[in-house]
Amino acid sequence: MALPTKNDIQALGYADSPDLDGYMSRVQIIAKAKEAKAKELVRALVTPDQLPNYHGLNMTELVAIRTFINLKVLEAIPKTGSISLTDLSKATGAQESLLDGGDYKHTKFSLAYLLEQPSPGHLFLALVLKNTPEEQAQGIAELVDVGGGHGRARFCPRIVQHVEHDFLTEQPTKRAKAYFMRMILHDYADSVSIEILKRLSAAMSPASRVLVCEMVLPSRASEADFPVAVLDLAVMTMGEKERTEQGFSKMLEAAGLELVKVWRVPGVPGACVEGRLQRL
Repeated sequence: MALPTKNDIQALGYADSPDLDGYMSRVQIIAKAKEAKAKELVRALVTPDQLPNYHGLNMTELVAIRTFINLKVLEAIPKTGSISLTDLSKATGAQESLLDGGDYKHTKFSLAYLLEQPSPGHLFLALVLKNTPEEQAQGIAELVDVGGGHGRARFCPRIVQHVEHDFLTEQPTKRAKAYFMRMILHDYADSVSIEILKRLSAAMSPASRVLVCEMVLPSRASEADFPVAVLDLAVMTMGEKERTEQGFSKMLEAAGLELVKVWRVPGVPGACVEGRLQRL
């Protein structure tokens, strides 16, 4: 199959605009090029010793683009016309030696980093919300970080609300989408952990979830489970323990909850235990 001709591209209504119509036309043309096996042609011409170089070039391109953005080089280049190396250096404070010689002007690719319009992903999200207004009306789902973290909430103070709370008392935030706990329950005995979970179950709705991120011991440990076993021994010195999936299931059940799933990542000793209110 031949590559798309100029007439083929025009027939597909090619547009370089950032709106959804322009985006979809470009997707169709790229698909046509893939059907013509343009990528396979490039692969056939590249030798094995060249391929690592191309990967390295891709990495350095990203570094260069990020540097240009941080130095506001792209913003200093006029939308139309060009700017000299000397003027660009003065406008950005970057040394001339960091920039290539000659005049600078925008291309259609460099302008993409200055677009204020939403990306295609945001456009798609807007279309989904438009078609499902009843879900949109429910508002933003809440995540309650029970026990807090390490202070990272300060990076987004307008989004995160700090609430002083003792998790052995009534949970003040009701019917949240998710109640999240990380490395908390392994510091407490089963009886205390069940009380903590009961406070959450009393605040949950049927749509709520409790997410417990901790080590989850296998039913029978092997050499590959050494990190989990070490941590289990460490918390045991304080009279506590890591738990198996069955152990979490029993604890959730005692608190009026039920196990939904244990989410794991291959090669990672930790896991996320998902629970919900018991269904009658």
